[in-house]
Amino acid sequence: MQSIKNLCLSYLDAFSSKDTRAIEYLLSDDVVLVDWEVALEGKYEIIAFFKRLFDSVTMINIELIRVFEEADTVIVEMEIKFDKENSINVVDIVRFNLNCKIESVVAYRR
Repeated sequence: MQSIKNLCLSYLDAFSSKDTRAIEYLLSDDVVLVDWEVALEGKYEIIAFFKRLFDSVTMINIELIRVFEEADTVIVEMEIKFDKENSINVVDIVRFNLNCKIESVVAYRR
């Protein structure tokens, strides 16, 4: 079984690759996503949101700054670059359920 840290890194790799199928596989059905602009619930609502985001940019690059793992949670500090011109610093708190599926992502913009 993979560690939740590795699963979280797989999620971020899929995000930067704009791979909604890989992301869908990692999410629980009742996953919750909350950031500074949206609050979404359910795998398919989140996948639809990601598809719209991915269609709006050509490239996504994630540079990891720090990654922490504790019990069922991974905290990732990173810089996300969209189309080389736009970048944001973000902290994601990613919580996993007992089946090692992502049950929540709470993102804070720094």
